[in-house]
Amino acid sequence: MAGDLNTTMWSPYYQKLEQKTGLRNSRLGFGILPSWPAKGFSHSIVFYILSRFFQIPIDHCLISSEIKVVNVETKANLS
Repeated sequence: MAGDLNTTMWSPYYQKLEQKTGLRNSRLGFGILPSWPAKGFSHSIVFYILSRFFQIPIDHCLISSEIKVVNVETKANLS
């Protein structure tokens, strides 16, 4: 299952989702890999500066235990 869940992996709702489905986060072992705010966001200079320090992972890919992940990375916003 993959998508923008608008929540972090530390949220109790996210943790409950993992428990109920038996799926696990594909980024385990690869770091936090924040996805919000998107790189390149330049709405205002203040927000841009703050966004460099306060990034969170809200996009997730949950996988079954049968799947082995060999690499995970985030890319810059292309829009």
